[in-house]
Amino acid sequence: DHPGRLWGYAMLHNWGLILLILAASGAGNWTLVIFLFVLRIISTFTAVIGLAQLHEVGGRMDAVQRLQGVGSRLPWSSTALLLGSLGLAGFPLSAGFTGHWAALQVVAESDWRIAAVVLIASGGVVLGFVRLVRLLFGPLQDRLLPQERGIVALSAGLAIVISAAMAISPQWLADPVAWALVAFTH
Repeated sequence: DHPGRLWGYAMLHNWGLILLILAASGAGNWTLVIFLFVLRIISTFTAVIGLAQLHEVGGRMDAVQRLQGVGSRLPWSSTALLLGSLGLAGFPLSAGFTGHWAALQVVAESDWRIAAVVLIASGGVVLGFVRLVRLLFGPLQDRLLPQERGIVALSAGLAIVISAAMAISPQWLADPVAWALVAFTH
């Protein structure tokens, strides 16, 4: 029930997928690995912006009760945390989905059972974040919790827009990934 632990599971799941692609044979996998790293950075950046504000306002998040209803006072930060975290799990319509889908196809070519395990693990992480949504956007416990400041909402909103843009148009990363691939291979 700890949000930090759940976020750790999402990160671990994402690293595991990257390691599976690194272990798979094929010259084209380096492009996918770099693509996954870029999507990981975007998703992590989005989640951290939301997480930082929740931590600043709510203090230490070891008590889940402190997060009850926080989304009603910090909607942009809560959404950034959730969208970025779901991107790490490869949830559809998140920045990480296209990379996860491509990686699952590569893994399934060698063994569909491993791809099925990855899908189940991803589903477990997503279910954990569904529970977090219910917690964040449930009834507010702390009536003294301040509203989200304008600059914080703006930065969280910008991160959400960037993450959503990568979810909708991942081809925008084609050139930067190609440049990184050239830099790493020469």
